Amino acid sequence: MAVDNFIPEIWHAQLLDNLKNALVFGNPNFFNRNYTGDISSFGDTVHINSIGAVTVTDYVKNIDHAAPEQLSDSQMTLVVDQAKMFNFQIDDVDAAQTRPNLQSAAMFEAGF
Repeated sequence: MAVDNFIPEIWHAQLLDNLKNALVFGNPNFFNRNYTGDISSFGDTVHINSIGAVTVTDYVKNIDHAAPEQLSDSQMTLVVDQAKMFNFQIDDVDAAQTRPNLQSAAMFEAGF
């Protein structure tokens, strides 16, 4: 005969933070918000100009260097052609009885 009914179950009060930050393309280490002000609504197109690749060579003292290269430009087009949303509800009883705050956790998860 086992005494299984006396073994407690423990529910930790903090949700496990997702380790998605390092995998999300929107991670601050991988993006900028330079064009946020240029985008006002769904369907907008933003043309992003940049400088093309620049050749880097080894420096050798007292040697004549090749003629300088001409810079080239490059352009990307950002088309805002997707709109996303999320929709969830939390029952009043669940909201009152759960720890931590489910709405904050759900909003954080939906942000990914």
